[in-house]
Amino acid sequence: MKRTSPTLFLLLTLGLAGSHAQPPVLPEIHIPMHIESLVLPGRDATTWVIHLNYRIDREFFVPVRNTDPAVDGLYRRSGEILVELADSAGSSHERQIDRIDMPEDNPVASPEQPHWVQGTASFTVPPGTYSVFFEATDTESPRRQIRKDIKARTPRGDLDSLAITGITFVDAVHGESPDTLIMENFGGDFLFGKNSALLVGLHLPGDTSTTVQARWAFTLAELKREPGSSPIADSLSHIRVVRRRHLHLSSSSEEVRGLLRADSTTTAAFAVIPMNTALLPLRDYTLRLDLTTAQGRHRTLSHPCRAVWPEMPFSLKNVDGALEALRFITTEKQLDSIRRGSFEDRRDALETFWRSRDRSPGTARNEVMAEYYRRVDHATRNFGTLRIPDGSRSDMGKIFILYGSATRTERSLNPGGGHIETWFYDRLRKKFVFVDQDKKGTYTLAATAPL
Repeated sequence: MKRTSPTLFLLLTLGLAGSHAQPPVLPEIHIPMHIESLVLPGRDATTWVIHLNYRIDREFFVPVRNTDPAVDGLYRRSGEILVELADSAGSSHERQIDRIDMPEDNPVASPEQPHWVQGTASFTVPPGTYSVFFEATDTESPRRQIRKDIKARTPRGDLDSLAITGITFVDAVHGESPDTLIMENFGGDFLFGKNSALLVGLHLPGDTSTTVQARWAFTLAELKREPGSSPIADSLSHIRVVRRRHLHLSSSSEEVRGLLRADSTTTAAFAVIPMNTALLPLRDYTLRLDLTTAQGRHRTLSHPCRAVWPEMPFSLKNVDGALEALRFITTEKQLDSIRRGSFEDRRDALETFWRSRDRSPGTARNEVMAEYYRRVDHATRNFGTLRIPDGSRSDMGKIFILYGSATRTERSLNPGGGHIETWFYDRLRKKFVFVDQDKKGTYTLAATAPL
């Protein structure tokens, strides 16, 4: 019987063959944090509303045993979020403090799926430029994280003309009413591998247009290669303008949700523009948006942004490390070839390698690639030993990367031959026998046999 090679089997199990289409360290760690501002007209001509949305990794807040019998959950995370707005003179205008109290039964973090604390703060202000002070504090540790780099500006100049007051990315596939919006809430960035929509706040004094024409383009911010090129661009006519609405924001740990409520006292108007951002690779961009009303008024806005992938496998975050992890499914000659050149050359070679194996080429996100590097991460964390700290380089790690989780495993002890662990793969009709000869935790592949 002809045996399937490890590389070919990996491609088969991932559907690729022939395809072309512990408690955290305290406190000096960086926790992912996203903050964005959205400026909208207030209820009269002299005020504006600044919405500040935030998202911070739950792991910032240290879990402790729950001692309150009235609260469900074996553990609790607690802390405070302070959001403060200061005017151009540095004087505090207003502040909001959110108390964090999260009961849970399992405090162990999932590397593949981050959990977030999300929230929003809204301030009514006179026209001007404001500085945002954001501080997250953990109750159970000295941990504190601060952001002071965010500015919020109300529109300047002639407010009798069209103004784009603020923009933010929202979920393009949300299934509720068109007046209900789920904020993507990644600090003005958009999620990698999915389509988003752009919520645009408008000031339209004296303009009765019910639609706008939108032209937009994402240009690469990367200056060393292809400066100013547009990976995607589009033009859409008859985008509906929603008038006399007040954006009411609410939040939970899962999301920040916006509701466009009817309000005859406000001059705010909104447009929601669908964008095919799923096509954009992981890069930094400048979004250029051109809006023209039916009455001929025109306004342009530029917005720096990037594609973000919160669940990106750790082994994929470094290009050279990601290339090295291909050693199980490429020849040494192929690997040497794609390792050459500048950082951009190596990054492009890595993307090209996986693009030819993509089962869903309609998006920039490649699930086959993601699954491979998730396996690399798992192997690195779970199969390391004192002799081989990097578990992806162990025999068990290699088999796991190539074939994934076994259908079942069996362990036994041979008094004269050490520990034995056997992995059974029913789909492959194979088993792999690993032996820890010295009984020190280092298993080597001793045999491969058919089932």
